Amino acid sequence: MAAAVNARGYNRGPLPFWVALSVYASMPLFNLHTFIALTIVLIFALFLEGPCEIKFIVGLIRNEGSSGLGRLISHPRRWPEIFRGAPIRRHAAAMLALALIPASFFVWLVTDHFRAASVLQWHPGWAQDSPDLAAPFFRMGGTANFGSSTTFGLLLQKTWNGVIAPFFQFWLPNFGLWVPLAMALVGLVGWRIWKTGWRWGDRPPVDVAFVLPAVVIFGIGYFFKTAPWEWDNLKLMVWGYFLILPFLWSDMVRRWAFPERAAICIALFGSGFVTLLGGLSAGHPGFGLIERARLDYAGAAMRPLPIEARFAAYPTFNCPVLLQGRKVVAGYPGHLWTEGFDYGAVNNRLTTLMNGAANWRETAQGLGVRYIFWGQDEKTNYQSSSRPWEATAFLVASGDWGAIYDLAQPAPQH
Repeated sequence: MAAAVNARGYNRGPLPFWVALSVYASMPLFNLHTFIALTIVLIFALFLEGPCEIKFIVGLIRNEGSSGLGRLISHPRRWPEIFRGAPIRRHAAAMLALALIPASFFVWLVTDHFRAASVLQWHPGWAQDSPDLAAPFFRMGGTANFGSSTTFGLLLQKTWNGVIAPFFQFWLPNFGLWVPLAMALVGLVGWRIWKTGWRWGDRPPVDVAFVLPAVVIFGIGYFFKTAPWEWDNLKLMVWGYFLILPFLWSDMVRRWAFPERAAICIALFGSGFVTLLGGLSAGHPGFGLIERARLDYAGAAMRPLPIEARFAAYPTFNCPVLLQGRKVVAGYPGHLWTEGFDYGAVNNRLTTLMNGAANWRETAQGLGVRYIFWGQDEKTNYQSSSRPWEATAFLVASGDWGAIYDLAQPAPQH
């Protein structure tokens, strides 16, 4: 859509339509937050232009009668003529319509056939109230602050803690000068709309087509919880940041003198570069994920085992079984909520199994478990486990990396 709205007219974009469609339609498989942000922009584009389609159909019926309408319906090649006066809506409608089936398939694929619950929850200030992302020393509480025991004091305290303090403790530390500059840009766009007399149905200015959806994206990121961790909401809000940046430059910063432009760019991006370089330096020569030898030995032990078999192990992001591409009960719980899965019951049953409860074998059968993996994470997180499988199940392989037990074969009798 970026190419559909520009100062020179409606030209082709930098990417072929089928490439842009492929990226958009497959996005639910890779990043749901990005898909939500792109969909907001496209839906917004549907309403930027006036309803010229109604005028076209009315004119067609007047000139050619009902037979002309029938010919239009029976000849799909003529359908683009309906949107001749609304190229932005034509582009957005084509993208949404053609992506509907493949995008729905990918959502179906990652949500257990649409059985998963919605990942959206109403939670105003979800990221803003996080102690990891905000500095709580700006908040005030107790009767000693503004006399909050009185109605006026309580109202003043809530206003401070809910509106003023979050600006200093969340928005300013995390977004810096971008927040006041973005607010100024939104005000500038509104002033230009009023000054130029732009009305709905006219060809929209390019900043209107992108700045207003960016505000909506930020609003959704603020009022809705889209992930189990607060910082994950920034995956959605960052697209509002990216949408506004080009117009922040073209409509405001570029018009200033060089010293002001340089100072603003340093203020906007300087802290980000420092953080990036500091993170790279702290992680040199890299951040540890798992010991390579441990992963290789575990992989060699699993290689002869049936690929369709399911393992029981401690569910974490660097589980050796999971990193080998094998089926693991509960997988990585940190990712399940983002897809709308309620994994609490399954996780409780897995804990029962790994702790060696009296009904551990029935629990394993209910979870479809063939193998139990017992390694470093399992020893740490299930310290009270009685490990009954060590005496009753066949030991497939073992080493410093851990052990694998086959519940389908009994342990050899000595």
